[in-house]
Amino acid sequence: MGKKNRFYKQVSYTTMLALLATVVFFSCATHTAQRGKNITTNTVKINSDVVHSFYLFGDTHGLEKNSNQYQAIENELKKAPKNSSIFWLGNNAKAEVLGSLKKATTAKNYIFNGENEWKAGYDSLMIRETSYRKKSIQVLPSKICAIETLEVNDSLAVLAIDSEWFLEDWSDHPKATENCPIQTRELFFTELQNKLNDYQNRITIIAMHHPVISNGKHGGKFSVQDQLFPIENRIPMPVIGSFVNLVRATTGLTSQDLQSHRYRDFTQRVSTIIGKRENVLIFSAHDRSLQYLQDGNVRQIISGASVKATAAKIAGENDYSNGKKGFAKVKVYANGASDVEFFNWENGQAVWVHTQEMTTPRKEYLAKVYDKNIPKEKVVSVVDQKNLKKSQTYETFFGKHYRSVFGIEFPVETLDLQKRNIRPIRENINLQTINLRLQDNENAFVMIPVRKSATQLIQSIAYKNEYVANDFENTFTEKFLNDFQTTQHPFYPLIVPNIAQLVKVNQLKSTLYYVPKQELLKEYNENFGDEIYFLEQYPVVKDTLSDFTTTEEVLRKIVENKHQKIDREQYIRARLLDMLIGDWNRNEAQWTWRKSIQGQDTIYTPYSKTREFIFPKYDGLFFNLLMRLAPFRHMENYKNQIRSVKWFNKIAYPIDMALLQNTTEEEWQKQADYLQNTINKENLEKAFAQLPKKVQSKIDYQIIETILERKEKLPEYASEYQKVLDKLVILKGTNKDEKFLVERLPKGETKVLILDKENNETLFERVFDRKNTKEIRLYGMNGNDDFLQKGKGSNLIKVRMIGGVDDDTYQINTRQKIKVYDDKSNKDLSGLYMYDDYEINTYDYKKPKYNTFSVVPNAGYNPDDGVKLGLIGNYTINGFDRKPYSQKHQLQFDYFFATDAFDVKYKGTFMKAIGKWNFDVNASYTSPSFVNNYFGMGNETINYQKEHDMDYNRVRMQTYKLGPSFFKIFNNTGRLDFFANYRYAKVERNLDRIVNDDPSVHYRVFNGQNFGEIGASYLFRNYDNLSLPTMGFTFSFLAKWVNNLDYLERNFQYIEANIGFTHKLINNGRLTLASMVKGKALFGDGYEFYQATNIGGDQDLRGYRTGRFTGEQAFVHSTDLRYNLTKVKTFIPLQIGVFTGFDYGRIWMKDENSTKWHNALGGGIWINGARAITGTLSFFKGEDPGRVVFGLNFGF
Repeated sequence: MGKKNRFYKQVSYTTMLALLATVVFFSCATHTAQRGKNITTNTVKINSDVVHSFYLFGDTHGLEKNSNQYQAIENELKKAPKNSSIFWLGNNAKAEVLGSLKKATTAKNYIFNGENEWKAGYDSLMIRETSYRKKSIQVLPSKICAIETLEVNDSLAVLAIDSEWFLEDWSDHPKATENCPIQTRELFFTELQNKLNDYQNRITIIAMHHPVISNGKHGGKFSVQDQLFPIENRIPMPVIGSFVNLVRATTGLTSQDLQSHRYRDFTQRVSTIIGKRENVLIFSAHDRSLQYLQDGNVRQIISGASVKATAAKIAGENDYSNGKKGFAKVKVYANGASDVEFFNWENGQAVWVHTQEMTTPRKEYLAKVYDKNIPKEKVVSVVDQKNLKKSQTYETFFGKHYRSVFGIEFPVETLDLQKRNIRPIRENINLQTINLRLQDNENAFVMIPVRKSATQLIQSIAYKNEYVANDFENTFTEKFLNDFQTTQHPFYPLIVPNIAQLVKVNQLKSTLYYVPKQELLKEYNENFGDEIYFLEQYPVVKDTLSDFTTTEEVLRKIVENKHQKIDREQYIRARLLDMLIGDWNRNEAQWTWRKSIQGQDTIYTPYSKTREFIFPKYDGLFFNLLMRLAPFRHMENYKNQIRSVKWFNKIAYPIDMALLQNTTEEEWQKQADYLQNTINKENLEKAFAQLPKKVQSKIDYQIIETILERKEKLPEYASEYQKVLDKLVILKGTNKDEKFLVERLPKGETKVLILDKENNETLFERVFDRKNTKEIRLYGMNGNDDFLQKGKGSNLIKVRMIGGVDDDTYQINTRQKIKVYDDKSNKDLSGLYMYDDYEINTYDYKKPKYNTFSVVPNAGYNPDDGVKLGLIGNYTINGFDRKPYSQKHQLQFDYFFATDAFDVKYKGTFMKAIGKWNFDVNASYTSPSFVNNYFGMGNETINYQKEHDMDYNRVRMQTYKLGPSFFKIFNNTGRLDFFANYRYAKVERNLDRIVNDDPSVHYRVFNGQNFGEIGASYLFRNYDNLSLPTMGFTFSFLAKWVNNLDYLERNFQYIEANIGFTHKLINNGRLTLASMVKGKALFGDGYEFYQATNIGGDQDLRGYRTGRFTGEQAFVHSTDLRYNLTKVKTFIPLQIGVFTGFDYGRIWMKDENSTKWHNALGGGIWINGARAITGTLSFFKGEDPGRVVFGLNFGF
């Protein structure tokens, strides 16, 4: 026995070292050059003229004048042709050094900010930018903004990004977006996507300090030297060094490593936006190495070794890495090809080491022979009728929708681009749709397919951080969503322009065409043609859509000054038309705005784009239930009345709040009356007569009757929605100087007056009643604003004053129901209220959200509890200050079939309850039949499962618990809790079970006992994908003191700590190693048997029943090797894999002299659905009978 357990002890040490060595081996980087197997050492020759060259220098911090490296860089700059750009990619040398180097070249020099530049703060960045400008060096993006465009020539554009701007905690830099129209990270991604669309016909370079992929230190790859000397080559730390690097690679504790949560969000989102684009290159530095990395269409150059160098490695077949000092030179050719040359510094000279082709010559359009005799019309259907057939059972559950209309063949006019003199301009690609912009000599058009892409819909809704559209092709999910699109009538958008014209609502005109593939479509024939399209026509503009702008731009403009306004009457009327025709999808992208000048004012008039969600038909049992759940409550079946005006307008609510801050019920009623008086049966019939004759049916007349019935309730809807808008009032100033006056009046009334500080002109004036308005938020925006409050009043409305940037003043007579928010840099606050919280102090029109309620099922299985079924209900409150919500209340009920038991749990979370600390309330109840396993105290207890049944070791316990906790979530996602709990526990005495036989069970446990406990816990968890991790780390620690309130002398202390990691062993992540170490200990004798430490079960010592071994101290080490076998397309895209695992562990008791270690070996299969959830089926076997377990996601 002794030899055997000494063996296990040796195994534990050996296992840990072996795991560490394995990870070190597979993540080892080198200073010598590495090439992927597709890379040759031959130089690349491209037969085309160079149109532009880029010299990329990164991390020149510390570069001194007249040093060897300075002279080497200077020599290279002297060679740079005039059609070149010099990019200093962050963590740069001093301005005087770069200014001196600038004199060596006629090429333009551009500076990018890195983390070093941001360390000195916002003001220092502005000073630095001025300093560089004096030396004829331009900082990109300028004015400390997120993104800026540099048009190099007609075939080449640069999107300059300040990546550190994105990674910084903006609460530390209150002015981070002061000079930038991009106020949120989400808006940055929208802007990036739009600019990539704008330059889709050019080679587009994304230039920034941080790479989106890297195989250097910041990407978690370290050299052998790094493993021995983890702290700058100072002290040798073998083994410890490797562990330090493993922690760094998997935790992302520093915001500068790719595994950190914000950096990872950035890289994943940028990669997803690039998606299928083949014209994008990324220039970066950050890692002090030379790398070219390619992952799909992400082509990444890293040139960060200008002064210092660290090791790197390759990951893919087309990759190159070099861990020596040097720089990169990129050449872009006239034919669209590009390559990168890497140079190392040797003896003060640049020595060529590698050339890599990045983009191949652009595909010249090879004119195909298309039939030039395009007929005037074509008989077609939207979808082949045979693909629409559904069984009666299917239609009962999922509805008939407008399915039959999609299969009707009818004659439709064809669009001959040559005859119409229409030319394609560019493809508009976003995550949701793909359409084509066209122009003739006077008009601009957008060509929108009638049949939408289901995979693009999935991509836009559920997978913003990962490009998965291809994975969903030919799956049941794609087919189901394609069928779901038949809930919308394919041709009803044609009638809306006629109704809109009737009621004088601006609506872009849509015409239906069959567009055959044809010569004038050129390269766009690949994605367009041979199907039916809406041709959406913009009013007459000359050559461009420049007279029109986006909603985002309008929202920026109307806060610039008081002369920027929207046509409010037109917008309200359009919104009432939405309610009339059932169009619930009115987000910011559904509008375009035409700018006009009226005297001193600039007026933005709204135009609705093609409406595709009108008169929806969500029939069938499934959709009747689904559309009542919170995420779908706005998607109402079109009937004679709106079920909930509030929820119907859920999508439009944030935009309405942003644009309609000064509307009254009278304005809404005026427009409702106008619609009522204008619309009648006769003109509706004329509108529906515009449909193709073969698709006209009795359904149209049913819709007409429904419109007329719904019209009668429009005043009611107008009044109801105005009340929704009045409940929370958000009032904005402009970026000029304003005065906000809040006057408290009797009877719950509050008057708000906004004045122009310069001339005292009234910009806004209204009296709000507490009966209708519960909260008013006043945003000063930019400018030096004054906030004043006077009067006492009664039954007060809550008022929040948010100053914004610049210096604002506050004069508050009484602080009751008034809160002031401004950053601590405002010297005039005099200790009033100061919040260094960017999200609080900055206006974001998307912030207003409804409170939501949802219910989800809960299920599981293991041999001890049997099948578990339950429900989890969540009620979420979205108030002013939320991260990501203000309050969340969760109620969970589970029933366990094997033991005929149930438990109920409640958790209430209140974010930012006290300063930056949050508050939790936890409560739980277990029924008297609820069971916990117990096998006796000790490391070598016997399992009598063969002699008795499993019930012998099941202890029935009734418990309830109540306790508060305060917790704080750190920027690295770590969570610290301080808690106090009250617990009650009563054990049921069963004569035929172990509680009656075991001497460790004291009689007092059968009477019920009360306990009090206080403690603290910390949890850190960071994974690249929670359901299917390839890189990640977790650490948790718990310490508590427990006292028996019935026997005060009985108390004990308990601690528990876990540490675990997941690390990919091959670059594609298909083979991963996961390991978790757990330790538990209690101190003192005042515990009951059910409070002792134990191991065994799904998460501790697999292969053994839950709580199999009980004692005072415990240790468990679990390790898995997981392999991703294959991908399968079925209901959803599946990934299927296998895993094998080994666990070992034991417990200790002070009166037990045991040296035994328990172990279990096993494995199983796992199936991951859509990278969202993983199901596992495993079998593990130790000394006890084996154990089969089904679970969700991996336990570690």
